[in-house]
Amino acid sequence: MTSTAREQTIPLAVILVSTTVAVGGLTSTIAGWAFMNSAIIGVAGAFVIAMGARRFELLLGESIACSMLGFVLLGGVATAGAPSPAAYVGFVDGLFNGWSDFLSSTAPVDLTDQFRVLPFTIGWWSVVIGTETLRRSTLPLAPLAGPLTGLTATLLLTVGDPRVAQLEGLTMTAGALILLNRRAARGRPRGVDARPS
Repeated sequence: MTSTAREQTIPLAVILVSTTVAVGGLTSTIAGWAFMNSAIIGVAGAFVIAMGARRFELLLGESIACSMLGFVLLGGVATAGAPSPAAYVGFVDGLFNGWSDFLSSTAPVDLTDQFRVLPFTIGWWSVVIGTETLRRSTLPLAPLAGPLTGLTATLLLTVGDPRVAQLEGLTMTAGALILLNRRAARGRPRGVDARPS
């Protein structure tokens, strides 16, 4: 493992955990936890493509194009569990009509193929935004841009549940503190105590 790859492990873990928790907030509106299967497919699929883009040093446009292709190919799997023409029809229907149907439904809604697209999409694009921001920015909190985007989308779609909101807030705060601590630790030489004498 190269030093750059080792250096990126903690921010990547923060992106994955924070995004997964942010999408998990949909549990206050969707009955049960089965929607997390679609969310995890989205998070994992986007992560694999992001790592490939990093490995082959793709430009931003190339990376986004690969993400779009992966998003469409895995969309059918996330929607129906296996790729088929009907799965992709359901994916496109959920992508275009699922949002409005979801917002016009009374919570808790039953999980349908159309609604499986929502956690998949939020998880996918949150990871893409987070990993691409990490690749291109030196700001210590830049990797949280993706999970915060996912959190915002989740909050706009859900009914407020204080327990879920507290977990999401704690996760984002912990992620920010981990990233800031990592940055502070890199800024001082090894063996140097940061406390004043």
